[in-house]
Amino acid sequence: MNTSRMTQLPGFVLALFVLAPSLGWAQGLPPNDAVERIMSDRVALGRNPGIVVGLLDREGMRVVAAGVSGREGVGLNGTTVFEIGSVTKVFTAALLEDMVGHGEVRFDDPVADLLPRHVDVPSEAGREITLLDLATHRSGLPRMPLNFLPADIRNPFADYTVEQMYTF
Repeated sequence: MNTSRMTQLPGFVLALFVLAPSLGWAQGLPPNDAVERIMSDRVALGRNPGIVVGLLDREGMRVVAAGVSGREGVGLNGTTVFEIGSVTKVFTAALLEDMVGHGEVRFDDPVADLLPRHVDVPSEAGREITLLDLATHRSGLPRMPLNFLPADIRNPFADYTVEQMYTF
């Protein structure tokens, strides 16, 4: 199963799920059969073997699935596990905004203040990396850590530890 192919549309739809409350409730979401038709059309294009969508509106939470998981004996439903990859950036930014809105952190908080003392966070010309820098990809940190050497390329982050991240 090619997980990256399976993650493209679900990630987008999951992002909409997270952002839906801020878009307003007046319009409502389409019925399950309409959502399933859209998803089935996408599956038919061959970009995704299967899709699961979570919807939340005034009527409550709904889960709609279309296609197949690509794994023998594994169905698609609200408990199906997907590797969602880069869409986690959207979730992280949404959670940061929520935390700022609740006064738990500020966008200009230095990252170093939130990490253990032994972690050396780089700075440039005395300017510390902030939470906003991380959320907007302006920290100056490289895309991947230099000490990232996966043992299994099919699951590259499985053996990368928190301590390795702190060391980097």
